[in-house]
Amino acid sequence: MPSAWTINNDASCFSRSAAKSFQKNYPQEFVNIMANLDRYKSALDSGIHPEQIKKENTFVHNEGKGVVSITQHPLRKGAHPLRLYIYPCLTTHVLHILFIGDKHHQEKDIQTIHNYVKKNLQEPNA
Repeated sequence: MPSAWTINNDASCFSRSAAKSFQKNYPQEFVNIMANLDRYKSALDSGIHPEQIKKENTFVHNEGKGVVSITQHPLRKGAHPLRLYIYPCLTTHVLHILFIGDKHHQEKDIQTIHNYVKKNLQEPNA
C-alpha cells in the first residue's frame, strides 16, 4: 500500500492572514479549493503520481518547477478565481502548501513561489 502524504503549510511565503481573508471574502471559492486540495491529496495517498493527477483533473494546473495550482473548478459564473499553489515533494511525500492568491496577481505570485521553491524545496532531478 502506498505511504500517506503529509501536508506542510509552514512555507515562509504562505500567509495565513491572506488565507483567512480569502476565506472570509470568497467563502464558496475557498471551500471549493479546499475540497479540490483534499481530492488531490487523496489521489497522492492512493499512489497516483502527481503528473497523472494533473492530466486527469481540470482543477490542477502546472505552474513549472514542480509547482501546481489548485483552482476552485468547476467555476461558477461570477466567482472570484482563486489559486492555491502547492509543491508535492516526491522524495519525502510531503505536500507543501506555498501560497494562496487570485488570478489577477498570478504572474507575480508564481515568480515569488518559484524563487521559494528554488531556494528551499527543489528536488535534485526536478
